[in-house]
Amino acid sequence: MTNWKEEYRRKLVSADELAAKIRSKDKLSLGGGNNEPRAFLEALAARKDNLEGVILYQMLNVFPHKIFSPGMEDHVMYNSMYLTGPAKKVVQEGRGVYTPVHFSQIPLFLNKYISVEWDATGVSPPNEYGYFSYSLDGCPYNLPTARTTRNVVVSVNKNLPFVYGDTMMHVSDVDYIIEDTYPMIAMPDNEPTEVEKGIGANIAELIEDESTIQLGFGGIPDAVASFLTEKKDLGVHTEMISTNMVRLYKKGVITNRKKTFNINKMVGSFAWGSMELYEFLRENPNAELYPITYTNVLPNIVKNNKMVSVNSALEVDLTGQVCAESIGTLFFSGTGGIYDFARGALEAEDGKGKGIIALESTAKKDTISRIVVTLQSGAVVSVPRTDVDHVVTEYGVARLRGKSARERANELINIAHPSFRDELRSNAKKINLL
Repeated sequence: MTNWKEEYRRKLVSADELAAKIRSKDKLSLGGGNNEPRAFLEALAARKDNLEGVILYQMLNVFPHKIFSPGMEDHVMYNSMYLTGPAKKVVQEGRGVYTPVHFSQIPLFLNKYISVEWDATGVSPPNEYGYFSYSLDGCPYNLPTARTTRNVVVSVNKNLPFVYGDTMMHVSDVDYIIEDTYPMIAMPDNEPTEVEKGIGANIAELIEDESTIQLGFGGIPDAVASFLTEKKDLGVHTEMISTNMVRLYKKGVITNRKKTFNINKMVGSFAWGSMELYEFLRENPNAELYPITYTNVLPNIVKNNKMVSVNSALEVDLTGQVCAESIGTLFFSGTGGIYDFARGALEAEDGKGKGIIALESTAKKDTISRIVVTLQSGAVVSVPRTDVDHVVTEYGVARLRGKSARERANELINIAHPSFRDELRSNAKKINLL
């Protein structure tokens, strides 16, 4: 115990001292969410005039930083792997760049194709044996990257909870330690809209007792959870553990005891939501976080019987192609894990998995249909039609698996907003789809 504490003190540096070690053209992987190394980023921004060609790779940015200031891109370029928070505006304005990559492949991308020299991530204080936990948002790609990169930086924050699973790094395995005390950010509860509740009710009908679920974040997943309170023995295998999952666990709906992989464990890769969620995960042996190379890979997803994946989309065309990451050519979010789980649910080993794509039937106050004949020009196909199972709107469920293109078109038109159905049918006939 004494030895690791001495090593901790020897590796401890200030944020300014650490930033001074960064050289022009260095490539850095940064923690996201509540694991952003904020003090380090501010110190790095302060010495921008000494740097050229530095690239920062990150997913799930949530905090504004001086690193996003106009003109910073001439010194430090921000490269987002999923657009959130202030980073979205930076990329959309051309002051940063976006890299499309499946969530499950980000560690491979950073280690093999980019070869980042640094990984800097927030962590919990070490336990009595000298192990840090990569806590809420550091496991997905930072932990596997830190295990192979040249310079490992941890930003120790007493507010970050120690979370179990494959989350740990020993003091002896890091190169630099800084300390920070920034508060965690928690998301407030949002009451789902009536449209989201309609979608949630339709999705809940598809989820059987003893299913293992993957739900995302936002109004639709929250609405789904509100309709699951009568289900029995649900399990969780997901990329993101959310507040609604914790509340279903406390109600006895999620038990994880009928899972066929990681039995009795709620498994995810990161956590985003309320303080209630964060405290639930603190040293809880019933919930574990793992790198994204564990949670989001096909061989592991398919081991879960009755695997149900629920993901949101921006638009779906009449053959079933799903766009979830751009509005035409405008980058809107990112590739994320939608394809990982859509494919994984389809290939569940028991043959009872269900992939669900959820979206509101319209946008912009009912003036635009999200069910379209063809995707917008330049729109990204996030899930190919061959891997789409169910599409759900507030008007019902379209079952696409095994259906012809004509059958798919009819199914999807039937769940489109009524005011667009005739137009969709007419335009579908023009291209011989109906």
